[in-house]
Amino acid sequence: MANQNQSTTDFDNYSIKEQQLLLDFCKELTTAKTKKVATYSLKHWAEHYFEVFGGPSYVSTGAMNIALLKSGFELDSEGIYAQANVAPKCEKILKQKCQKADFIAQAKEQIEQGLAEEYGRL
Repeated sequence: MANQNQSTTDFDNYSIKEQQLLLDFCKELTTAKTKKVATYSLKHWAEHYFEVFGGPSYVSTGAMNIALLKSGFELDSEGIYAQANVAPKCEKILKQKCQKADFIAQAKEQIEQGLAEEYGRL
């Protein structure tokens, strides 16, 4: 079973702000009784989340593991094959949240573009 004493080098390579963003991402997750979600998948969830909401464009699996451990989650092992006790439904919830944010950003951009065109005609 993995513990927080595993190498933190990957996590420490991120800026303090990026570390906090990783920890904040983990707050979006809920725990499950079993460890069935691969931390390698979670790193990809985080990358998509950060693409929409801002954050590092790349998240290493090691950094994801440390962020999960620091956030109170459990891992069944270390490395890219680790499984975490994250509720699988979190993926669907995060995707929906990202889709809504994408939609809002696109709508805002269209409104701003329309206003710019309208003011350009005056």
